[in-house]
Amino acid sequence: MFFGGLFLVPISLLFDDYSSVKWTTEIAISLSYLTLIGSVAAYACFFYAVGKLPMTIVTMYAYINPMIATILGWLVLNEKLNAQILLAILITLAGIYLVNLGYQWKSASIKPMGFVRLAFKNARTLLLK
Repeated sequence: MFFGGLFLVPISLLFDDYSSVKWTTEIAISLSYLTLIGSVAAYACFFYAVGKLPMTIVTMYAYINPMIATILGWLVLNEKLNAQILLAILITLAGIYLVNLGYQWKSASIKPMGFVRLAFKNARTLLLK
């Protein structure tokens, strides 16, 4: 985040309109805090997780963070949630569930198609009775 911010500041200064921004010391300190402390904390947590968890689990943070931000925006800032946002959250959660399910199958040495065949075989047996 820090180096991305350093790269994007000159571009932002060229293309964005800052005439309506009232720069204060509080804003500068807040922006610096979010950039520096947020970056340090995020990378520290990420590298700690990489050392302790499987990579498939660690990379899911990229999908979970926007959902948490959306829900916190709704709870704290009274932002609106609509059906499209809720559907997107549900689809994302379903994807995270499928990734975890695949990881569990891999850990348990269960073949996904074998599990599916077994489920269909059991369902067919129940239906034919």
